[in-house]
Amino acid sequence: MRTSRHGLAQPIPHHNVRLLSFLAILSLVMTSSTYAESVSIRVLLFQNLSSFALSVPPDYALTTKPAGLLPTNADGWRTLQLQASSKNFRITGLDVEGEELRLTPRAKPGLVYAGQLPYRGSLEIKWQPAGLIVVNVLDLEEYLYGVVPKEAPAQWQMAALRAQAIVARTYALYKRARQANRDYDVAAQYIRDQHYEGYGAEHPRTTQAVDDTRGLVLTCHGDLIPTYYHAESAGYTENSEDVWASPHPCLRAVRTQMYPASPYLQWSASLPLQTIQSALAKRGYAVGPIRRLEPVRYSAAGRITLLKITHKSGDTLIRGTDFRLALGPEVIRSTRFTVQIRDGRALFAGQGWGHGVGLCQWCSQGMAESGHDHEAILTHYYQGSRLSHY
Repeated sequence: MRTSRHGLAQPIPHHNVRLLSFLAILSLVMTSSTYAESVSIRVLLFQNLSSFALSVPPDYALTTKPAGLLPTNADGWRTLQLQASSKNFRITGLDVEGEELRLTPRAKPGLVYAGQLPYRGSLEIKWQPAGLIVVNVLDLEEYLYGVVPKEAPAQWQMAALRAQAIVARTYALYKRARQANRDYDVAAQYIRDQHYEGYGAEHPRTTQAVDDTRGLVLTCHGDLIPTYYHAESAGYTENSEDVWASPHPCLRAVRTQMYPASPYLQWSASLPLQTIQSALAKRGYAVGPIRRLEPVRYSAAGRITLLKITHKSGDTLIRGTDFRLALGPEVIRSTRFTVQIRDGRALFAGQGWGHGVGLCQWCSQGMAESGHDHEAILTHYYQGSRLSHY
């Protein structure tokens, strides 16, 4: 409403009404097109393959590098067996050698199978010296359809699912911005990036959570956050520098509310000392027969940041995170543990699951059940962050 200098409402001329209506419609169209703008993501499905069997649907176009090795289109399904050689790949049964092969849907929606699972979007198969890699290229939001149900149970509260969708989107975009010179942006395995299983993993509730938050990301001082997350913090999250090398202003340790329904509050493991010695050797730690495992430094949140391994050849210091990854993150579920050696075995008793940085997933479900919305959940775990549209 416009007002005169005396504060009295003035009628809007008829031609201005038409102008304002036009501007409102134009603004709506521009806003909708901005939010609907497609952003693609390249997801590594497989790598270092010696061979790969591929079924090409009839509604997919096929292109190669060098160009023209195979017909672009076909009336029916085509089955191709790719075999890696020292310089390129060969297609079994055909006199064809190439460096790249790409399958692209001629119209949406399109589904293509790789490793027995269906995926939206395109597939790229490329030769590399270590073997073939298979990359799924698709719209970012459709990628999230296949991530969120693998990272959070679909029956969770919608606030927790929306929070998961936002951190997954932010993480993917953060990695995408830093992987421009590589053949992929993110890997489909949770240990490396985020768990993604394509179209077959999708669920209506998690798809709704993605759609409800379309375009929303977390920023810290205007920049995308590396939105790390983990299953269970068991009381406290962790400062980023206590797990990795550098501090981040929005990845700070915070207290979390214990959620009794979480299945990952406690864990235990029993490993032969020889198994630990072999696992460390594969990571480049030349230790002799192990005699003692002794934590020598803890973070403020109570996780082991430095571990001393006493063995026949002396003492070896190893970061808690590196020790966990060497033995396997599903075996040593967190670096918050105690350990005893008895009868040639190491007996571990620990709390939580994951590195402890950023969002605690099971804690977010507890917050959602207590009535917190997705923004309250996120700003608690990423202190100083803001929700923004990318």
